[in-house]
Amino acid sequence: VRWLILVFAIMRNLFIIFLLAHVNACMFYVIGVEAEAGGRASWLDLVSDEQRPLVGEMYLRSLYWVLGHLTAAPVDSSLAPQNQLERLFTVCTILVSLLVIGGSLSSMTSTIAELGKLNSDFVETKRQLQSYLKSAGVHWELSARIITFALHSYTRRKALSLDASVLGLLSERLKSELAVNQRSRYFWDHPLFANVKEEHPEVYRDICEAFNPHVYADCDVIFNSGRVAKCMYVTHTGTFRMTFKPRPNF
Repeated sequence: VRWLILVFAIMRNLFIIFLLAHVNACMFYVIGVEAEAGGRASWLDLVSDEQRPLVGEMYLRSLYWVLGHLTAAPVDSSLAPQNQLERLFTVCTILVSLLVIGGSLSSMTSTIAELGKLNSDFVETKRQLQSYLKSAGVHWELSARIITFALHSYTRRKALSLDASVLGLLSERLKSELAVNQRSRYFWDHPLFANVKEEHPEVYRDICEAFNPHVYADCDVIFNSGRVAKCMYVTHTGTFRMTFKPRPNF
């Protein structure tokens, strides 16, 4: 998911650059056409009438020229502004390129820094586990299972809950509404909770707040028959396997 965020940020910046380049390329081409129609010198004059390409190819050359200025890349040496308006447009394009490059680099840097911060906690947790298991002399197979489950649990908990520091910024009312919005989808299909939600919305809100996320490994014993029930389990991901042992006859 984190890498998808980074890819999305890159694609967004590329789209903004292309959209801006498309608009500027169309403007540069229109400026050239208007100057040529008015009998003034134009960048279109650099292409002889006998070899004048189609509109699509001229647009492509204009787009290539604009992209070169926007991204500080080499431009088409055969194209150059030929009148005052084209020179002014070129200056404006160069100034805009400074904003585009600066904004894109700033956005990419902040995104990478944010991803690095998120990943640093993950890496530190993994490092602590490896160091502890190695110093305790735990067998490599058990160590691998512990690290795999711990990292999976870490990722799931991060996805299902907010840090206490962030949650503390919300009012009690907003916390309740957030809990109801997040967890209601697990209770909608149950007639009991549906009835509680309609008849006693404040009780339903308290129920949603009372649930806490837990992550279990394969073969973990969640509860045993015969014991007093202290809570209720709602499965979000995965399945339970119930095993019944025959009771001895006395």
